Amino acid sequence: MIGCCNSFKDCSDAGECIKLNNPLYEEVYKGCLYKSNLDMGKNFYTDYNENNRIKAEEYQKKQCSRKVKKPSETLPKIKKEVEIVEDIKKEENALEKSFRDKYKRAYLVINERQFYIGTRGSYNGATYALGTEGIERLIQNIGDLPIHIDTEYLDEMYQDENGTFDDRADWTPYFKIGQQQYNLMNSNLLGLKESTCNMIANYFADLGIEVNSECPKNGRNNRVFKPSKPKKSKDKQKPIVDTIKLSEDKKTKKAKVEQLSLF
Repeated sequence: MIGCCNSFKDCSDAGECIKLNNPLYEEVYKGCLYKSNLDMGKNFYTDYNENNRIKAEEYQKKQCSRKVKKPSETLPKIKKEVEIVEDIKKEENALEKSFRDKYKRAYLVINERQFYIGTRGSYNGATYALGTEGIERLIQNIGDLPIHIDTEYLDEMYQDENGTFDDRADWTPYFKIGQQQYNLMNSNLLGLKESTCNMIANYFADLGIEVNSECPKNGRNNRVFKPSKPKKSKDKQKPIVDTIKLSEDKKTKKAKVEQLSLF
């Protein structure tokens, strides 16, 4: 590309490139920027003349012909562009749906409080989103158990875990239903306090499900949270059991009653 050649003044007077169609200067006029200006009627070195007027009119007509086209020429192109846009939207919607299905969340409700539930990784115990298929599988595993699952987060069922030095919110309880292990977290995807884990363990104990928990931050892993139910008293005496033993004498056929005390 060149700005112009040494004939720019003659080209300006003529209103066009004087070397046009000359095979010796083919590379020059094809790469001349000033030629493109002359084609539009823009003359930088000669006063406005008839040649420039004609070039300007030709350029304007050419531009108008590009802008105004017959419907028969424009409609097929527009239709094709619309189809392309629709195909792109369909692909975007499919990708968005696939993403939502893969990372769809579920919340387990205990005592009117939501807990985030996810599948437990087999290697490092990490928590993964259930997704649509995982939620359906969880509901199948639950069966008739009175366990409530929400698929939408509810702010009014959120409770902050205000941990203390003695009861830090860094525990992750987990349990098994069917063949799948599940982790529980607070609905904001953070850890839980030990006291909260005990509450969860008591809830699941009534359903016959054992809850374990781990706390990787302080090294206390794989702890079993047993339900905090009242212990039985050890001071109770063993009950006295009276049994009646009947024996029949073959000769006299007389029944004898013996009272035995078992301690």
